[in-house]
Amino acid sequence: MRANYLTKLGIDVAVDKSNKTSTLQTAFNVLNVYVGLGLLSNAYVLRRGGVVSVALMALICIVCNYTGKIIVRCFMHADWRGDAAGDASYPNLGAAVMGRFGKVLVEVIISLEFSGAACMCLIIIWQSVHALLPHVSIWYVVAGSVGLL
Repeated sequence: MRANYLTKLGIDVAVDKSNKTSTLQTAFNVLNVYVGLGLLSNAYVLRRGGVVSVALMALICIVCNYTGKIIVRCFMHADWRGDAAGDASYPNLGAAVMGRFGKVLVEVIISLEFSGAACMCLIIIWQSVHALLPHVSIWYVVAGSVGLL
């Protein structure tokens, strides 16, 4: 039902019965992490760094745009197959470039990156709760939120 609705909208969605996420779900998750945390941090960077920080953020934006295009070109021009036919992923691209070590390295870096994003979200929540309830020790807030996990 859902795949038919998305197909009518012009979005090509392959229905996969396994426990893997679809390309659309993965793109949505990555967009939420990077855009959400990026928007939250821009005001702080501008306040602390002033006009110089705007120029530095613009430079970082240009570099990230260029490296994103390079990664897309690598996927488009790669002469390799993943674990399954047509399985294009970052770990498989790392394996194509550096063998087994490259695949493990990319998997570790991706895991660290998402763990860091989760930690950033927790820290933002802890600081917000502490600002709302200043009479409560920050360690009670940390212990309570870890207990909820």
